[in-house]
Amino acid sequence: MTHASSVGQRNTNQRAFARQMNALLPSSSPVTPTADLDGSTLSLQGRSSAAAPAIPRRIRRLFGVYRGKARIRIAFRNVLTGRIEGVSNHQTGVVAQLGRLKSAAGIRERNPFSFSIGSTPSEIAANRLGAFSTFSAIPYNFRGGYLAQYWSFRLNGKRMIGRLSDTHQAEALAVNSITSLRDIGLGIVTPWPYTMRQNTRITGTVTRSRIKVRIRGWDTGLSRGFLIRVNARRRR
Repeated sequence: MTHASSVGQRNTNQRAFARQMNALLPSSSPVTPTADLDGSTLSLQGRSSAAAPAIPRRIRRLFGVYRGKARIRIAFRNVLTGRIEGVSNHQTGVVAQLGRLKSAAGIRERNPFSFSIGSTPSEIAANRLGAFSTFSAIPYNFRGGYLAQYWSFRLNGKRMIGRLSDTHQAEALAVNSITSLRDIGLGIVTPWPYTMRQNTRITGTVTRSRIKVRIRGWDTGLSRGFLIRVNARRRR
């Protein structure tokens, strides 16, 4: 392939990615934070843990640590014009952990299992571009115990589908984020954690040997669109 055709293909791919991200932009209609995937009402505080059912064996067999790689594409959107003005590509390591549902103050997470999927701790600490973190729920030690459930998802066989149902940004508990460059003024550009917007999607497959999912959406300010492809294998 010649240099010119390579550049042309890259530009075509970037335009296609821009169209995909534009399709994910929210409509003018308000988003209801308590809508479950099937449209039924979901309490973001979860459900009482008093009647917690036994964990099915097929779910228990998924519990463990998975490690691999993530490929990340980030679209830079001008919020004044609405135009996507650039795309960056990154790669990071990935650590995914699946386990028992989180709970606090008698309230239990409402999901098949609890998960954290993100770049390696060292990459997140170093503000590496493209580094990301996602948590399905986290219990906090205030208000006598508080469960913040972030993601709502289903598992149909090995197929996983879900969405970021609450950012908990209002309580200053936003933890689902992705790192991209930000101009903070005076010509200073620095890596910055952008909070993932409500309704960010997660889709893919989860088995006892591998996690292969895509996470896509926008940040809360609609200036960064992202597509994260995760491919991780079971380590323990």
